[in-house]
Amino acid sequence: MRLFVKPFIHTYSFYDEKETLIGKVKKRIQNSAELEILNSQEKNAGFVRKNGETLFVKNAFGATFSCHFLYKTDAKGNRVQKSFVRPPMAEKIEVHTEWGPLTIRQTPDRVFDIFLAQKSIGKIKNMLGIKKEIQIFSGEIPLEFYMVLFSICLFMIHDDDIMIV
Repeated sequence: MRLFVKPFIHTYSFYDEKETLIGKVKKRIQNSAELEILNSQEKNAGFVRKNGETLFVKNAFGATFSCHFLYKTDAKGNRVQKSFVRPPMAEKIEVHTEWGPLTIRQTPDRVFDIFLAQKSIGKIKNMLGIKKEIQIFSGEIPLEFYMVLFSICLFMIHDDDIMIV
């Protein structure tokens, strides 16, 4: 199964292959470090909030959890970065969900692989393009939870952005 994500101003809309609206992720205008998750009836279904390198998540299934960005490190435990001017890329996030341990891995070409109990259950592709795609390999987690995962991936992809003033 595939979901498609179409960006609009301050909003990402999620559609299935039949172009049925699954839900939306909305940027909070007053708090840029928070994404609000809305179901297909546009009712609040949770949020993902970033504070430093920690993400706080509340979803519609009653779960509240936090997770941290994990970076590639060398033998001494220092973060590995490819250049002196670009910060290191967040490599993965691990979180314990009600469905089991979940891992999101970011590849250098900005593809996000999703694993549940070390089994590949999905992939988020084309994050830097206009029409993003979520491939779902397994129905072990609800479709609506993929909006939470997408929100986490948005924060991961922008973690190594460079701010020029």
